[in-house]
Amino acid sequence: MTKVSKGFLKQFIKKNDLKPTEDVQAALRDLFASTMQGMLEAELDTHLGFTLSTTPKTRRRTTAATDIAVRPLPPNTAT
Repeated sequence: MTKVSKGFLKQFIKKNDLKPTEDVQAALRDLFASTMQGMLEAELDTHLGFTLSTTPKTRRRTTAATDIAVRPLPPNTAT
C-alpha cells in the first residue's frame, strides 16, 4: 500500500485553503469516505455480477464462480 507523502498533504491543504485543524480533518474524512464508497460499490458489483446503476432490464446476471449467464434449465422430458 502506498503511503501519502507529507508534500502531497501540504499541497492538498494549501490548494483547498484549509486553515483550522477541523477543516483538514473534515476534508480528509470526506476524501476517505468517497474512496471507501467507491471500493464498496466495486466489491458489490463484483459480488452481484452487475452494477446497480444499470436498469433492471439491461442487467445480465452472472454467477460469481463461473461468470456465465444464469439460464433456467429446460423442462425434464424423460418419461
